[in-house]
Amino acid sequence: SCFDRTQNQDERGTDCGGVCTLVCQADVRAVSVLWARAFEVAPGYYSAAAYVRNDNLSAGAKNIRYSFQLFDKDNLLVVEREGTVNLPPVPTIPIVESNIQIGNRTVARTLFSLISTPVWKATSIAPLRVTNQQLSQDGSRLSAQVVNDTLSDVRKVLVTGVLFDAEGVARAASQ
Repeated sequence: SCFDRTQNQDERGTDCGGVCTLVCQADVRAVSVLWARAFEVAPGYYSAAAYVRNDNLSAGAKNIRYSFQLFDKDNLLVVEREGTVNLPPVPTIPIVESNIQIGNRTVARTLFSLISTPVWKATSIAPLRVTNQQLSQDGSRLSAQVVNDTLSDVRKVLVTGVLFDAEGVARAASQ
């Protein structure tokens, strides 16, 4: 079995790989942070976003703890926000924290990091698709539809949007 603390069956390691859903640590690739930014959404309020790269495209990890740290121009910590995220088996994952109150300070730099180590399990995700994307004339609102073309029931879908300008710079994020 995959829980007997013995490497048997066609397992690549003890209770991992082969028929087991747990991915062996030797086969795991580290998640990397592509970028992290904070966006002022109203006076004294920010949203923070990060793009992380997952090269484990046949595996996902659940309940991974993370931290956003927002710093001012003097590199002093303004606020830290922690949360948890599920990392699906997709190459790029946006992570967003909204409604971060910072008072009368200004954010100049954002740092994102994973606090806990992902435990990867072989998994797949439902093939959902996004249609009817519409950006408002002033660029402040994005609407879209998420479509499930399968017969499988899909629940608890978290939708995240990141808006980029013509040069590829992220300008806003929400979920």
